[in-house]
Amino acid sequence: MTAHKMTGDRRRCLAAGMDDYTTKPIDPEEIDRQIRRWVDRAPVAVGVPDAPAATATGEAASVFDARGALARTVGRRDLFERLLGEFMADLPASVTRIADAARDRDREALRRTAHRLRGAALTLCMADLAAGAARVESAASGTPEAEMDRLARDLAAEAERAAGAVATTLAGGSAAG
Repeated sequence: MTAHKMTGDRRRCLAAGMDDYTTKPIDPEEIDRQIRRWVDRAPVAVGVPDAPAATATGEAASVFDARGALARTVGRRDLFERLLGEFMADLPASVTRIADAARDRDREALRRTAHRLRGAALTLCMADLAAGAARVESAASGTPEAEMDRLARDLAAEAERAAGAVATTLAGGSAAG
């Protein structure tokens, strides 16, 4: 398993001796398919109970897909709620660290913090927030300083949208808000 999913990464990993290749965030059904392929066993059902609230569709699902996030925890609501709670508790601090790193022109801190945020957002099916964090992470490697500031502001707005969608979903409404 790797976080590397750029073009050519699969080929390089297999050439380096890996038996198979899968990337994060974890897709339980894909892991099940790969394991079955290697151990030749009958399928293992990966059930997902109802999402904590109505699941958003379309554009709203790209803000927060509760059903997808619950599936990533293989339907373990306790794990889903713990991960989501920890993520939401840390989100304001992450956004602040990114804004501070952009302001201070600390490209390494900017890259590292955005990378962490992107991975967590992907795991919790917050595609828009993950995409914003990926843009910031990419910008850390040479984008003009004014652009870093703009991307950090855009990411802060995306984080607010994600937080609102999570709050709405957990309150029993739709993430479409």
